[in-house]
Amino acid sequence: MKKIYLLIFLLIILLSGCKTRQLAVKPKNTGTPTTQILTTQNIVNQIDNANKEIRTLNISNAEALFTKDGKTQSVRISVRIIKDKEINISILPILGVEMFRIQLIPQRFYVFDKLNRRYCENSYNFLSDIAQTNITFETIQALLTNKLFSLTKEKNIAQAFVSQQVNDKFILASKEQVKEYSHIFQISPDYMIFSTSLNRFSNDLVSVNYLMFSLVDKVIFPLSMEVDANFPANRFNLKINVKKIAINQKLEINSIDFQRYTKVECTKMF
Repeated sequence: MKKIYLLIFLLIILLSGCKTRQLAVKPKNTGTPTTQILTTQNIVNQIDNANKEIRTLNISNAEALFTKDGKTQSVRISVRIIKDKEINISILPILGVEMFRIQLIPQRFYVFDKLNRRYCENSYNFLSDIAQTNITFETIQALLTNKLFSLTKEKNIAQAFVSQQVNDKFILASKEQVKEYSHIFQISPDYMIFSTSLNRFSNDLVSVNYLMFSLVDKVIFPLSMEVDANFPANRFNLKINVKKIAINQKLEINSIDFQRYTKVECTKMF
């Protein structure tokens, strides 16, 4: 599997989109969030109230544009999620034919190379070592569904972060560093998450910016995102545009017959 796929799906796995008839909504990034000073718990509660529960997410058509060293590659992708149960990410680079699939369940993940009829499985510790941060099923699910999450051992968001109110936004910063990085969320005055980043010495090493929001099946959801990675040995830009999405609709995920594939070590596939 080419490294572009690994970067797209393991470092920044968040997709969003809308149908053409959906109403565009922008988070309010100007103006004072509130005249009242809110506690971190208050802010977290407001974010939870403003963002409806996503039980299923079906992104059936999306384009990912990956740019590195002045070269851009494009690939079609799809994502299907059943909350707390399963995440399936498909890569369809040729005529809509699924060539790779990443299947994630709470305990483990699987990668299927459908072209060469092989697969691997491993724990999330393997992904954490690659991404140099703590990756879990819950982390990936939160990124995909535009929710708050913690990269530290403290999973209670209000306990894991400290808050700050400035003129046009709320800021949540992790109390505990993540391998020398600070994990930061930026929240609009109407409690939409429009940015998350890993920061070191006031410089963003990797940032995810959600540029537009839409009312999708009664859920306000970002339409596009842009990722900038500025690690010394790995700099890239990723833009994701989704063509079609459904939220909280009936969703079934077809399983793969393991007997048709040969199991290999994940290091051989990556």
